[in-house]
Amino acid sequence: MSFNLTTYRKLVFTFFTLAIAASIYFITTLRFSFDFEQFFPQGDEDLIFFQQFSKEFETDDNFMLVGVKNTEGVFKKDFLQKFDSLTEKSLNLPYILDNQSLTKIQLPVKTLFGIAGIPVIHIEDTTYYAEDKARL
Repeated sequence: MSFNLTTYRKLVFTFFTLAIAASIYFITTLRFSFDFEQFFPQGDEDLIFFQQFSKEFETDDNFMLVGVKNTEGVFKKDFLQKFDSLTEKSLNLPYILDNQSLTKIQLPVKTLFGIAGIPVIHIEDTTYYAEDKARL
């Protein structure tokens, strides 16, 4: 007795249609949680240590994300210089302890003398812009 899938094609088609519909529904209900404690069972010794540590030193999830848009494109020297200046000046705002931006990040590169950093975006040298854009 052999199993012939074509005899059940309507059933198989219906099953996959329902599975796809359910997948689309559940994708719309996905939510992100930044609650680190949910990864540990209640009463876990590591969770207790984490809670005590957080109480003593506070959490490190106090951050703000700022997006900047340039209608003429990102890889324009004057825009990148102004953006870099904004990054530097933001450190003068109250409660800002540190910041990061694409104009400040460096990629680690292994050299004969150890690990060195090269900028993700070479602000002053426009000849690197195409390479920087491709890398990003």
